[in-house]
Amino acid sequence: MTRKVKGPQQVGKTAAPLADNCFLYRYLMGAMPQNQLTSTVRHACIDEDVVRLPEMIHAWRCASARMVRLAETEKGTCDQITVQDVPEEIHGRIAEISTDPLFQASFSAMPTSFK
Repeated sequence: MTRKVKGPQQVGKTAAPLADNCFLYRYLMGAMPQNQLTSTVRHACIDEDVVRLPEMIHAWRCASARMVRLAETEKGTCDQITVQDVPEEIHGRIAEISTDPLFQASFSAMPTSFK
C-alpha cells in the first residue's frame, strides 16, 4: 500500500491542499494488525485516503490471509536460504534501488548491502 501522509506540520489539521506537505510512504499491509492500519490511515493520511479506508481494510484482509497461508506453506524455507553475490546483469537495477530517496530514507539508519 502506498499512501500520501501529512507532513509533521499537518498532522491533526484539515488544512487546504496538502500536495506540498505530504510524504509518500509504502507499507506492507498484511504484516501490520488491522487496528494499526486503521489508526495509521485515520491519524496520518490525507483526507482522500481516509475516505478509502473500507477499501483498504478489504485489501488488508486479502493481504493478511495471504501472509498467513505463506507462513504455513513456506514454513522452514527461510532456514534453507544461501547468500550469494548479486549477478552482474542486475547491478544497474541495484544502483537504481540504492539511490532511490524512499529506499534511502527507509534504510539510512542501518548498514545495507545487496546479496
